[in-house]
Amino acid sequence: MIGGYMPWLEKHPWGLRFGASYRPTPTLLTTIETEHCQRFRLHYGMEYCYRKNYFLRAGFATNPLVLTFGGGLRISHYQIDLSIESHSVLGITPQISFALCF
Repeated sequence: MIGGYMPWLEKHPWGLRFGASYRPTPTLLTTIETEHCQRFRLHYGMEYCYRKNYFLRAGFATNPLVLTFGGGLRISHYQIDLSIESHSVLGITPQISFALCF
């Protein structure tokens, strides 16, 4: 993965990300990514797929330290994900998302 973004309202309106994913088994996916915008960050995560419909995820990011945990459920072409972040500044932050998979 290689990507870039330009957050228009930031002090430094540029960013660059590099990452890679590896699937050591059919049910386990690992991802690592670096990000450089205002400072260097490292992201690492793992996803475990159970019966192609249930997902468990965990990961972390550095600078500041952010721990994440979550899960997901895919039904037909729809997916719902719930995650929780333990952020050093924001505290515990829950997130929910809905996706259409096609």
